[in-house]
Amino acid sequence: MGELDPDHADAYNENLKTFLKHLNGTRKKLEKKLKDQRGTAIVSYHRSFVYLSDWLGLNEVGYLEPKP
Repeated sequence: MGELDPDHADAYNENLKTFLKHLNGTRKKLEKKLKDQRGTAIVSYHRSFVYLSDWLGLNEVGYLEPKP
């Protein structure tokens, strides 16, 4: 955005830093909250959420819908 609107590039960069700080804090909270669930077998709606299962260490054993 700073390249498209150079007059406000500093504001975009500051907002990005603030967003990333909050995002990182939320990520850490979720990982801590769900750490005891690592390896838990789950059934997912469909395979498009595999990134979430991988991140949290969940074991997808089945899917309700075969295609995303």
